[in-house]
Amino acid sequence: MANDKVKSQTRTAVDLRRQAEERLRAKTTQPHAGLTSGEAQRLVHELEVHQIELEMQNEELSRSRKEVETALDNYTDLYEFAPVGYLTLDREGTVQSANLTTASLLGIERSRLLGRRFGLLVAEESCLRFAEFFAKVFASQGKESCEVTLGGESKATLFVQLEAMASGASGQECRMAVIDITERRQAQEHIRKYNEELQTINDELIRFNNASVERELRMIDLKKEINELCVQSGQPSRYPLDFEKGT
Repeated sequence: MANDKVKSQTRTAVDLRRQAEERLRAKTTQPHAGLTSGEAQRLVHELEVHQIELEMQNEELSRSRKEVETALDNYTDLYEFAPVGYLTLDREGTVQSANLTTASLLGIERSRLLGRRFGLLVAEESCLRFAEFFAKVFASQGKESCEVTLGGESKATLFVQLEAMASGASGQECRMAVIDITERRQAQEHIRKYNEELQTINDELIRFNNASVERELRMIDLKKEINELCVQSGQPSRYPLDFEKGT
């Protein structure tokens, strides 16, 4: 592997030298006036070739720098304006870095978010769940996920899904994504309440139906008693019962 690297560097130097000499030949075809010594001309030639090599290296460095700057700009845009929040936390849960989406989500200026314990933004009812989740992140070294309630400075309830994984050679930091699931949770809550209302209505209908059946049965019993009394007194039955017609 080391020999391959040396060979590659050697080929690069040879190619650079060849391209520099070609560029020098294109610039001038006349030997330098006043230089009679072959050694002097050789030294001047080497100097000019070296100068062109440096110019070519500077051009390559400029192109590489522009490519890196473009890639960095693209990465920055993707990171800063991602649809989810991204943070880096240390083992104590202190925010080391955060994108703009996180600050907007929590309603806190990013400069005031950095250096702050993320756990302080977790609602009281979710504190224990968050603590257990955060401990697992560093214990498992794998991706962990949980749902908690946040209460940023806007005091508005915010339901989020957290996904985090320990990172870095030392394992002293973790990367965490904050996904806003407030609308989903609210929709789930509306569905739950709607189902409860439907269940209540259904229970009322069942009770009403049972009561109606009991009243109907009671009316039938009363009619039968009256009919029996009529028969005993020699009178015709007063209430014909439909279910008795077929008997």
